[in-house]
Amino acid sequence: MTSSVIDTAPETIENNSIHNDRKSTSSNMSDPEVAQTAELTPRQILKKNALPIIECFYIGFLLGVNDGNFGIILPRLKEYYNISDSLVSILFICQAVGYFLSAFLNGWLVKKLKALGALYLGSVVAVVAYILLLFGLPFPAMCCFMAILGGALALLDAGCNVFPSFLPYATTILNFIHAFYGLGALVGPLIASSLLANNLSWKVSYMILCGMAVFNCILLWVSFRKVVIPEHNEGDDEAEEATVENSSGVVEESKPVQKRGTFTQVVRLKYTWIVAIFLLFYVGIETTIGGWGYTFLTVARYGDAVQMGRVMSGYWAGLTVGRVILGHITGMFGEKRMITLYCIITCGMVILIWKATSIGADAAGLVIAGFFLGPMFPTAIAITHQTLPKYMHATAIGFIAAFGQGGVAFFPFINGQIIDKAGINAMMPYTLGLSLAATIIWIMLPTKTASYDIIVNAWKKVVRSEDKPAVPKPVDPKPEEITETSLPVNEEKSTMT
Repeated sequence: MTSSVIDTAPETIENNSIHNDRKSTSSNMSDPEVAQTAELTPRQILKKNALPIIECFYIGFLLGVNDGNFGIILPRLKEYYNISDSLVSILFICQAVGYFLSAFLNGWLVKKLKALGALYLGSVVAVVAYILLLFGLPFPAMCCFMAILGGALALLDAGCNVFPSFLPYATTILNFIHAFYGLGALVGPLIASSLLANNLSWKVSYMILCGMAVFNCILLWVSFRKVVIPEHNEGDDEAEEATVENSSGVVEESKPVQKRGTFTQVVRLKYTWIVAIFLLFYVGIETTIGGWGYTFLTVARYGDAVQMGRVMSGYWAGLTVGRVILGHITGMFGEKRMITLYCIITCGMVILIWKATSIGADAAGLVIAGFFLGPMFPTAIAITHQTLPKYMHATAIGFIAAFGQGGVAFFPFINGQIIDKAGINAMMPYTLGLSLAATIIWIMLPTKTASYDIIVNAWKKVVRSEDKPAVPKPVDPKPEEITETSLPVNEEKSTMT
């Protein structure tokens, strides 16, 4: 093993570019368990793994339908249990408990059950949780079932984010998985609002979700029954050097004088916590708007119940389109720079929704906010794929994804408490605070190079190419040492090949 903390260290990080995915293909060829061999081309590898990829897309879709549905049925849950906004928002915090428990147990579960076993566990537990929820049992029981559901969905989310890292064109696949989440979140409000328009119980929506979860179990077994997700062999720890931080905050690989578990190595990295906390706030923004936006439009703006459900679908549609379109642009112009820009635009849209009183302006602000929120989660996961060594992927990405998904419930819960005390109009100032916090946390993410003007960097590259003769690039160059203060979040414009 080399002295770098990554198996393949490209000179630039292009999150959503084919160029970057092709460069990672050579290292992926060393993982025979994912139905790939050194003799297969990237296209052949993807063809052999078509069903597992489709299953990952479906998991993203299922997670999106679940999140999009909950915001619409929230007022009906409040009526059904005859409780206040403050009490009904406890359902959010219970789901967050499930996510956080899954984040810290994910590494242990992967070690005991392997990555595929953790996926099977999450799928089966999700079915059980949906069955329990649709019975409409007393509210305390409902809270317990939401915690179980949160843990199950977190395992599914972690699994579908880890698997693409072992395939060619990994970041492209990852962006499509998150686009399918947005598509599901678009469909969820449409289903829920249609049910409410026909005076059907909120329980019917959980019947539909239960059926989708059962189909997910079947598809998971059919897709992965002959696939083994590569795992880090703990017996190889002695042959590998541990990833540590020195007193200067530099991430380096030391001699194996002390054996540490993978999870311990992961949580000792500041990079892990910066990305995890950023995603926690990001998901909080996304789901606070998605979960309480319907209530805001119907109560604060006096909108029609069915029409406002469609407006919220527009928000999720913007999220989906943003992940498909902006993902590529983000990789071209630098992840750090572009995500910072997207955060600033999101803050502007939240202010627009807060200050504008017309439903038309609010609807436009929601769609635009969703569009620029879209690429943030997959971008953070993609650079983690490329920053950390492969043996950390299952544990690190599982922890980051599950911890971040805790925001799907934690921050909407706090929003519910605020609304109960100050009214629904307090939602947008609260969301603006979350957006500003996410922006600051993302700015703290270390970058590999200083942030220069794009045109100047492009001109320097042209000058260098004219001054120096073309020299064939080595097939397997020695990767650069990656430090905590120089993680590969590219700030220069990438050159497509």
